[in-house]
Amino acid sequence: MAALIPSQKIIYFSDEEKEKKIYEYIDQLILLFPDFDYFQTYKFYKNIEPELKSPKISSISSEIQTALIKLGYIDYHPQSQIQYILTEKGREAKKRGGHFKYEEYINSKEEIEYEKSKIDLELAKKTLKDYKRTKLFAILGFSFSVIAILIEVFKTFFQK
Repeated sequence: MAALIPSQKIIYFSDEEKEKKIYEYIDQLILLFPDFDYFQTYKFYKNIEPELKSPKISSISSEIQTALIKLGYIDYHPQSQIQYILTEKGREAKKRGGHFKYEEYINSKEEIEYEKSKIDLELAKKTLKDYKRTKLFAILGFSFSVIAILIEVFKTFFQK
């Protein structure tokens, strides 16, 4: 009599490798997706893994799709849960050369904005520090101009 042996689930990636592989696949997939047409992600897996039915990529395909949605790169078709479209962020990532290059671009942009905000803060502090002195000079200048006008007015009235 033949015995039934339950199939064992093969684990292709450890947890650390799995996350790394997901992002590597996302980096490659984002470049293959069409900009404005609806698509099914699994149709592009064969371009990444030459074996049409690669069990490695199939083992994490749902995680890849979930990550693409959470990252904001793709969105569902309004009437279908298996078709997707690139979002504006997805098209930007594709234009930048993939997920990793897009992340580098965003990080460098954030660094520039951070440096700019630091400089703006320093300038604002200096302006506040110099405000009292500037205000004093303005009051003195106004006072001198009022006195000078009054002197001229008195000269013109009393010299007649």
